[in-house]
Amino acid sequence: MPLKDLINVINIYNAKIIFDKLEKVAMKIMAGNSPLYFYPVDEKERTKFENMRDNHDFTSSTAAIHIIDLSIEELVNIFECDGTGIHEFMNKIIEPYCDGKIEKNIIYTTFLFLHEIGHWIQFEKMNKKVSAFIEKDY
Repeated sequence: MPLKDLINVINIYNAKIIFDKLEKVAMKIMAGNSPLYFYPVDEKERTKFENMRDNHDFTSSTAAIHIIDLSIEELVNIFECDGTGIHEFMNKIIEPYCDGKIEKNIIYTTFLFLHEIGHWIQFEKMNKKVSAFIEKDY
């Protein structure tokens, strides 16, 4: 199942989602970056934010959750093979919800996405102020 299909169904939070092509992010993933993450500003807006003398009131218009455009199985495989132990940690967290009624990889991926939605909601509650988010990111 394409990851995009699942995300489009469960994104009831109106979060901006960017589905990154594998070719664009492969080197980043191989360097240890996550294939799924929230980012409060895109590169162009980040440059503007960083060059401001007083950026405490800077409001982002480009915040988004980035997700690699793969199948659910391929995404889970990336986490299985990353060597950080996050896959084993995630499996322990989702274990109580894996009763066989819903495929484990769907539960796994949904949990990953909802974690990023938590960052999205946190950012919105901070009125999309980049400085506030950076200072208090949990």
